[in-house]
Amino acid sequence: MLKVTKYGEYSEFGKAIKKALIEKNMMATELADMLGIKPQYLNSIIHGKKSGQKYKNKIIKLLDLAA
Repeated sequence: MLKVTKYGEYSEFGKAIKKALIEKNMMATELADMLGIKPQYLNSIIHGKKSGQKYKNKIIKLLDLAA
């Protein structure tokens, strides 16, 4: 179940993505390219507007996140 967030807030998974991007000095657009999705869709995942379930495992692997 998706938790709806207020505009500008991150989902818990989104916070982990943003933190990993900063640590790896990587832009979200680079991650979106690696996933083969539009940056807007990745933004929706980060903000909890979309589950991104199809891409979750790949994001975890690419960013070395703990599942």
